[in-house]
Amino acid sequence: MKRTLKKKFKTEDWFVIIQKAFELGILEERDYINPAIKEIALDYASKIVNDFKYKPPARYKLSKDVLFDFDNAIRLSLKQLKITLK
Repeated sequence: MKRTLKKKFKTEDWFVIIQKAFELGILEERDYINPAIKEIALDYASKIVNDFKYKPPARYKLSKDVLFDFDNAIRLSLKQLKITLK
């Protein structure tokens, strides 16, 4: 399989192979998100969608508090996983 990929992408550089695979849609970035982070993101997305359902689109405004809470939850989770955001 490795040989086939190297031949297909005409390179020995795995960074280039992976980059091209993302560009072509063979790999998806969201597949490489930690499950704990996915869970937090899904929870907040649910809250936002539910809020949006009960307000007319013209009057809906995303709360800054929700965004800050989401950011804090993600940072705390990453800290527990020992991953840092740049």
